[in-house]
Amino acid sequence: MNKFIFYSSLFFIPLAIILTVSQIVIFDTDYYLEQYEELNVTDSSLLDNISLEAETNNILGYVSGQNNLSSTFNEKETAHMVDVKSLFQKGFGLRRFSFFVSIILLLIIATRKDDKNNFSPVQKKKNLKDISKILIYSSLVTIIALILLSLSFLNFSNLFIAAHEIVFDNTNWDLNSNVDVMINMFPLQFFINIMRKIIITSIILSTIILLIGLILKYRDEIKSCLKKHKNK
Repeated sequence: MNKFIFYSSLFFIPLAIILTVSQIVIFDTDYYLEQYEELNVTDSSLLDNISLEAETNNILGYVSGQNNLSSTFNEKETAHMVDVKSLFQKGFGLRRFSFFVSIILLLIIATRKDDKNNFSPVQKKKNLKDISKILIYSSLVTIIALILLSLSFLNFSNLFIAAHEIVFDNTNWDLNSNVDVMINMFPLQFFINIMRKIIITSIILSTIILLIGLILKYRDEIKSCLKKHKNK
């Protein structure tokens, strides 16, 4: 197998997995409502006259470019969300690109012909073997990367601050819980919980892909075993 295709797959497939899962989790409104109840965010007096579901849908609609931000949020929060929206738009583009490249790389492997330009049964078997290798290794890379990422929970607060300082070139993200609605809707524990869900869901998806890769790799052995079992 071409080394460039193999190593490119080890980068783009894990990226596609993590970004796709992140997008699904982040735009799950029901999850937000569950978290609001679990974290008792309604205890804040700033949220007394606010519909959390409506404001959540407004925020998610805003970062996805579907609507303007609600007037519920003050000037500093609005300025911060401009930066967040820009970050989300880049994330959407990167997810689409990584997913597209991953599919293209797998198609290149799946449609390869032999030295005589024939798509022979032997070549098909070789292609399938290489696809299984890519699926196995890319899923393992994803799982290992996510396990390492989960170590951030040991000191999430400092990492959270450092990440914001790196990503944003201003201090609009540094909100005040006494005056800003957004930080009361999304306390630090909310980000810990949503990151944990993204990691767990991504590991589950990666494990499924790993199993598919193993099934493809050992398909002949599996068929033989099933055949022997059937003949008993």
